[in-house]
Amino acid sequence: MRVNEGRVTIKIPNFDKVSSKAPVFYNPIMELNRDISVLAIQQFQKERKSRIKIADLFAGSGIRGIRYRLEIEGTERVLANDINPTAVEFIKRNSELNKAPIDITMEDANILLRKNKGAFDVVDIDPFGT
Repeated sequence: MRVNEGRVTIKIPNFDKVSSKAPVFYNPIMELNRDISVLAIQQFQKERKSRIKIADLFAGSGIRGIRYRLEIEGTERVLANDINPTAVEFIKRNSELNKAPIDITMEDANILLRKNKGAFDVVDIDPFGT
């Protein structure tokens, strides 16, 4: 299934209902939430007057991280992480589909943050539900 949101198009598995048990997580109802996140982080970047680094720790389909990379001016680095190997494959495909240069990892979020202490200006910890 293809989904268009913001400046991004992603591919996700077909599903009947939003569930944490889906092979790759995407919640269409939370599009407005993601729109607001993009705007809020863009304002933060403007006020900092410097390039920013963003981590999306529970990336699912990758839509947040890809949108951050393509829609927020002044991003130096965006990292999309998920512990689910299927999700990581979809993040890679969706990143390539959108020509979005993001770093992709498959790691426990706690360990990732510990290993990268202080490396990010914004840490998105949006778990299941959005």
